Amino acid sequence: MKTIAFITRVHPKRPKMLEVCIDSIKTQTDDDYIHILHRDDNTENGYGVIMANRSLVKVSPINARYVMILDDDDMLIDSILLRYSKESLARIIQKLSFLRAS
Repeated sequence: MKTIAFITRVHPKRPKMLEVCIDSIKTQTDDDYIHILHRDDNTENGYGVIMANRSLVKVSPINARYVMILDDDDMLIDSILLRYSKESLARIIQKLSFLRAS
């Protein structure tokens, strides 16, 4: 199981933006991720934000502990984002205490 799944909603009219998004993920220095491309609809114009968000429930299974939504017009600007995220998550999880009420 990977640590992070990047889910990218693909809009049919933005192929160049998608290429930039994919390239930004490929530059990560840590390869403990999976990248899932999800076309948010089957029409030419796309769903729009609300329906695109709802369409994410169709993405399964996701074989990762955490998920980051990265639209096709977004990009990661730091090649060590994944490494820093994993380190931060590890520190946070160590500090959490879970209580069970009986």
